[in-house]
Amino acid sequence: MWCVRCGFALLAIVSLAHAQPTWDPDAKPALTPQLIQSALQRGLNPALSKAAGKVPHASCLLRVWYNAKGTILVEQIIKSSGYPEIDQACLATAIGQPLTVPVPLDPDNGGWTHLPIVWNFGKADNKAQPMEADPSIPALRQGDAMHVSAPYYPDAALAARAHGICKLHVAVSAAGDVDALDITQSTGSVDLDQACSDAIYDAPFIPARREGKLVSGTTDIVLDWRLPEANPP
Repeated sequence: MWCVRCGFALLAIVSLAHAQPTWDPDAKPALTPQLIQSALQRGLNPALSKAAGKVPHASCLLRVWYNAKGTILVEQIIKSSGYPEIDQACLATAIGQPLTVPVPLDPDNGGWTHLPIVWNFGKADNKAQPMEADPSIPALRQGDAMHVSAPYYPDAALAARAHGICKLHVAVSAAGDVDALDITQSTGSVDLDQACSDAIYDAPFIPARREGKLVSGTTDIVLDWRLPEANPP
C-alpha cells in the first residue's frame, strides 16, 4: 500500500489488484509517479473532507482498462464511497494516467485491473481492508478490449484532431444489455461522443445482482479518447 499526507486528506492507494487471468500473477501492473501525483492533487481539495462529514475515511474501488502502453482509458466505480464528490475524485485520479506494465501486451487488447483508493480524513489507517466489487452495480466484463482507440477512432475526429474525456450514465438490464445511456460529460466532439456511446453499447456487462437474483441497474463509466501517436518514419 502507498500512502502520503495530502494536506487535507491522507490518501492510500492499495496495491493494484491483478485482473488478467492469462498473465503470471506476479506480472501485475504497478503504480507510477504520475498516478500518485494525480492522487495528491485530489487530496489537497478540502471539499473531500467536507463531503465526507465526520467519517474517518472513505474508499472506492475502480475497475480500469488500460492500453498496451499502460495508459488508463476506461474506468468504472464498482464499489462506491457513498459520497458523490469522493467518487468523482476517485475517477479524476485515475483516468488518463499511466501504469507500469511489466510484460508486453497485445496492442489490440490492453489489460484490466482494479484500483482501490482510500481517503483518510484523520489518522492514517495502515490496515485497510481488501475491497470487493458491489454486486448491485452492473460491471464491465473483464477480458475483452474496450473500443476506445484505433481502429475505432472516428475518421472525422482524427481529421479534426479531436480528443477528450466523456462520462456516461449507463442503464444495464438483468440480461446484461445496455438499455439506455446518457452522456453526462461531453468530449466536445459530436463524433467522439457518438464513439463513446458505441463503445459502451459494444461492451459486455455483468448484470447487477440483489439477493441472489439478476436485476437491472445503473453505473457511471469514464472513457478517454487520445489521439494516436504518429509512427516514426
